[in-house]
Amino acid sequence: MGRDGRHRGTYVARITPRQMEVLRARFRLGSRKEAAAALGISDMTARGHISRLCERLGVSNAEEACYRLWLRDLWGEG
Repeated sequence: MGRDGRHRGTYVARITPRQMEVLRARFRLGSRKEAAAALGISDMTARGHISRLCERLGVSNAEEACYRLWLRDLWGEG
């Protein structure tokens, strides 16, 4: 269970490992373009992964997605 007592599974089921990888790289490297280059994908592909992740979490940007995942104990590097 997460910090708020809710089951984490609803988030886990909707987020792909690749989406998490792109989002983590985005924050580790400082920009979406740098993350895309490091992962060997186009900037548009990285943008799509982050956009879909944000949609699934019901947030409007990558920073909110990161915060929401952190609150649910799902941000951990893994």
